[in-house]
Amino acid sequence: MTVEPLSETHSRAAGELIRTVLQEEFGAATRACEDSDLEDLFTAYAGPGSAAWVAHGDGGVCGVAAVRESENGALELKRFYVRADCRRRGIGGALLREVERRAAEEGYQQIVLTTTHLMARAQEVYRDFGYQLDSTERKGAVTLHTYRKQLARAALGARRAAGPLPKTGGGEIAVVVERPRGSCEGWHWERQTHTLVLTEYYDRPVPVNYGLAPEWVNPADQDALDVILLDDRRMHPGETLVAVPAGVLLRPDGDDKLLAVPAGGAVRPVGPDERSRARVSAWWDDAHQPVGWEGEEGVERLLARCLRQGAKDG
Repeated sequence: MTVEPLSETHSRAAGELIRTVLQEEFGAATRACEDSDLEDLFTAYAGPGSAAWVAHGDGGVCGVAAVRESENGALELKRFYVRADCRRRGIGGALLREVERRAAEEGYQQIVLTTTHLMARAQEVYRDFGYQLDSTERKGAVTLHTYRKQLARAALGARRAAGPLPKTGGGEIAVVVERPRGSCEGWHWERQTHTLVLTEYYDRPVPVNYGLAPEWVNPADQDALDVILLDDRRMHPGETLVAVPAGVLLRPDGDDKLLAVPAGGAVRPVGPDERSRARVSAWWDDAHQPVGWEGEEGVERLLARCLRQGAKDG
């Protein structure tokens, strides 16, 4: 048995395997679980943040697994199926190991998945691999189960040096990435040493690339001005870049967040539309929900309230 990345050669057979398993498990409700990705799995999972694998041997394709980056930056397991006559041979485990190897290589910190009460054997495999039941939801005759696995994290108290602050031109700001999108680690800036310190963990990944502008201090909390970068590309704690202010997220406590776009343009642009606003809002508790969003007209007012100072000043 061979487990390898999905190629065009096995794409059609992998889609047929999934349809067969769905028919066996769901019967007449199969169409509710189908999607356009089954027509061409190879193309559907060939984009950024996506991948797929197949297990095959002399009897053809007997297992498939795919992943896709979720909106909040976790890695979501999709299309994990093993043919009925090939189960209990370790094929599901081999596919999951490939998924987790890929996740580790790419720096993802959580893997999530949703399955149903009908997939009892699959849930056994998930639990054996350390996935924990996160939530259960009833939808008609089907019960949906969401599982989540936390991957390796740095130890609390770990320190990470930030890169040098880049020079900026008119209207630009220098930003240090503190908590990247998809991270479950709470890194916090230490001005005196120009380093980040890991002080907490989060149950859910940070839904945006979240940083700070060390040369600006927000009087609301007497700390560096927080910046939400409107770019979904994968970033890293301590990464530094030049950004252009684009708007403001208003908070009830006055600790407003600057919205900014990396200079030169975003690699994976995020517009402050209703969908992305909902993603950001879902991360905060009720007491810290945004009370408004402003465009460029709010930037000047926010910066006028902030104090400009050197990045290492106390």
